[in-house]
Amino acid sequence: MTGLAFTVALFCVTAHAWPQSQSASDAILRMRILRIEDQWLHARTAQEAADFLAPDFIGVSTRGVIETRDERLARFRPAPQPPATAVHFEHLTVSFPAPAVAIATGDVVGTGMDGRRIYVVAFSDTFCLRHGRWLAVHAQETLASPPA
Repeated sequence: MTGLAFTVALFCVTAHAWPQSQSASDAILRMRILRIEDQWLHARTAQEAADFLAPDFIGVSTRGVIETRDERLARFRPAPQPPATAVHFEHLTVSFPAPAVAIATGDVVGTGMDGRRIYVVAFSDTFCLRHGRWLAVHAQETLASPPA
């Protein structure tokens, strides 16, 4: 194979393989963000939750209150919130609008012992990659009505 033919073949293989490796990379990043969301949801202490919040974190609670990181941690309570006995995600998606930015959206559903929905919180969390760690810089929560 001549040098030119090798270069053209390498370009074609690389061009063809790039979207596959890119999507594999995206899948790994999505899984990382989903794992952080799950760990954040199931944090048992404020210190565990603090591991996911940037120092300049700002959030909007289900009551519409704008909170700093310290304010959010001061009112921390582990999920599920009574009277729910379990929580899980629904409609969870992750997008990457920029290389070091991830946005997770979905619903947190609290259920009772009988499996009936007690509460639904729609949320959007924005993460930034800082010093090799994904940290939440913003969160928005909206209390939604469970289906009747």
